Amino acid sequence: MTLAGMMTGSCNKQPGKKKGNLLEIDFVGPENYFPIFHSACKKNKGTSLHFKTLEQALFTVADGAIVLLPAIQKASVILMLLEMDKDILTPYPLAKDFMEFDAIQKQCNVSNRRIAILDPLRYWEPVLYITDLLQGMIGSVRRIELIINSGEVEQNIHSANIHSGNITGMIRLISCILGMNPSGLTVKNSGHQDILKTKMAPDLEIGYNGISLFCRNDSNVNGWVLEFSGEDFYLSLNSDGYVNSEGFDKGMDKGMDKEKGENGITWDKDFKRKAFNKNINDFITTIRTRKEPEINSLDGMAGIAFNLAVLESAKSGKIISLMVE
Repeated sequence: MTLAGMMTGSCNKQPGKKKGNLLEIDFVGPENYFPIFHSACKKNKGTSLHFKTLEQALFTVADGAIVLLPAIQKASVILMLLEMDKDILTPYPLAKDFMEFDAIQKQCNVSNRRIAILDPLRYWEPVLYITDLLQGMIGSVRRIELIINSGEVEQNIHSANIHSGNITGMIRLISCILGMNPSGLTVKNSGHQDILKTKMAPDLEIGYNGISLFCRNDSNVNGWVLEFSGEDFYLSLNSDGYVNSEGFDKGMDKGMDKEKGENGITWDKDFKRKAFNKNINDFITTIRTRKEPEINSLDGMAGIAFNLAVLESAKSGKIISLMVE
């Protein structure tokens, strides 16, 4: 399938449904996750979130649905909810393969609905900060490392962490920081036939137009650490939002909501929740205004391509191309 072919299913812009001033959203997923979504939604005046079983959600007249379900059943559920004229917010993966993705995009087109991806990492203030810091220096990046403690972070490629995403989202994040998509990847610990079931993040080498990204496990790391290295600079971000930089203009950190430490920068303790709320707010704005979500189905498509390449390389041990013709 070509990129052009995948994009033909993008949703048409149509006026949102109006039921007075109240926007109603269904929540379909584990009940223990409902409170955090409910808290984020109620900050938006005129928005109401309701916990629903799948059977109940198929018979409501809600404007949208938040879907947190296993990948094995997610696509079929999303298709049914799209048929019920609901916009969808869901974490990676959007679907298991491109056949499911194509069916979802076609139904979006028929129903004039949108798909938004739950990926709060992209809204982290420290992520925006390091992205700005690297502007104009991408060509000088020589090596990137993503170091993960799989014992502390949900990194199964078909699972999701509400605040910190999963490995699929992290690779998408790196692609957005670099402003380019990966060209290919290799799973270093190949032979994992049950890579979908394992809790361990795969050890990967990913190419970005001459830049190598290495993803590896390290039980001594707290959560995860993302490092960018060049000939005369170093930049890192960890799962607590701690940024450390060397070789950058010190004046570039002015005006940021953070505290300076001796060896780096830390943000306020609530930055993860704020990023999560921004992700939810963007979905609500999408429903109300019919704008395309900031993180949308094309991000979902790229996530599927990454997941499938990981599975293929894990079985074959070969470099798998991620170039889209």
